[in-house]
Amino acid sequence: MVSTKGSGKMNNILIVAIPVGYAPEWVMKEFVGLKLPLAVLPHQEKVPPGIILGKPGSPNGYRVEIRKAVEILKTKNTRAAHWWLGNVIFEQTPYLIFSKDVCRLI
Repeated sequence: MVSTKGSGKMNNILIVAIPVGYAPEWVMKEFVGLKLPLAVLPHQEKVPPGIILGKPGSPNGYRVEIRKAVEILKTKNTRAAHWWLGNVIFEQTPYLIFSKDVCRLI
């Protein structure tokens, strides 16, 4: 189950540990300390795909729009943001899914 932005007050996540996953470790380290807004998902049967970042095999996590995440990442490290821009087709994979072990709701 993947959490989405809801009626609660916690609409952001804070990345507190280095996510494991798709990008090189030096890129992933740059997410630590960032506050990212949770995605608002359209009401539909099939949830759009996302890149899971964090504990391998963990289906539980929080979706963030990849464009917003990269935009926020760019304020910290433009090189890391450019890695995402050059290596991911955002239209095919519009979300990053941060597993609960690397972030907390805020």
